Amino acid sequence: TDQRFGVNYLIDVLVGSEDERIKTNQHDQLSTFGIGSDLTATQWRGIFRQLIATGYLDIDINRYGALRLTEKCRSILRGEQKLLLRKQQAKQTLSKKEKKQSTVRPQDQELWEALRQLRTEIAQQNGVPPFVIFHDSTLQEMCQTRPNDMQAMARISGVGAQKLEHYGQRFLTVIQQFPLSELLNNGLRDTVNQTLMLHEQGLSPDQIAKQRELKVSTIYSHLSDGIEAGLLDVKKVLDLADNEFNEIISTIDSLGDEADSLKTVFEALDEAYDYGVIRCVRASIY
Repeated sequence: TDQRFGVNYLIDVLVGSEDERIKTNQHDQLSTFGIGSDLTATQWRGIFRQLIATGYLDIDINRYGALRLTEKCRSILRGEQKLLLRKQQAKQTLSKKEKKQSTVRPQDQELWEALRQLRTEIAQQNGVPPFVIFHDSTLQEMCQTRPNDMQAMARISGVGAQKLEHYGQRFLTVIQQFPLSELLNNGLRDTVNQTLMLHEQGLSPDQIAKQRELKVSTIYSHLSDGIEAGLLDVKKVLDLADNEFNEIISTIDSLGDEADSLKTVFEALDEAYDYGVIRCVRASIY
């Protein structure tokens, strides 16, 4: 096809698609037309992805994502070298743990969707699959690091000089629309950050517990993680008078190592304060 077309068009030729553009270009007359019909379009995309990643094919962004042969592939075309690719495995159901690991942080979700939308728009404009623009891992790194200029964007894995020039500013513009607060710029667990996001919106622990369908004690545990990490001011988290706060502090101090047990502190305070409240105060001084 004279190296003038992108992945989707080449796949249509390989699987023998009855596309009008293919007929107009007389590519239905090629000896390779329909030769790859034993594979699905998804499997072919996997093959092209590997050929690009291993350097046998290159993407010409100036020609709307057309694929072209590289010098590296000459020995394969001559039959001097054998080409081995990884066989795509059938999709397996992910476990809950694997799903959790494969998702972006809760505080990055809106930015993640916006970046994916921009990637889809650019891919459609260039007639190429979205992964040709940027892989998911590249977008995830953008979410986590939030680059604020072209130099920072250039340090993102998967953003080469050519892609930086063509797409860098457009992705930066989207990132700037989703600033990340100091509170949420952390490495805490996803469930903790879901609570912190609602706390940042002004919800009380009781309201957060109701919305998330969790126990109030669990929400206090999340808030104590934020306090311990120095992200939250305990006095702004808890609805305590100064004398109440000082009473809990004094009791914890007086118990020494025994204060490691929440139950011991709870009983020393005559059970006047909730476990979650004690946990948060203790997190502020430990």
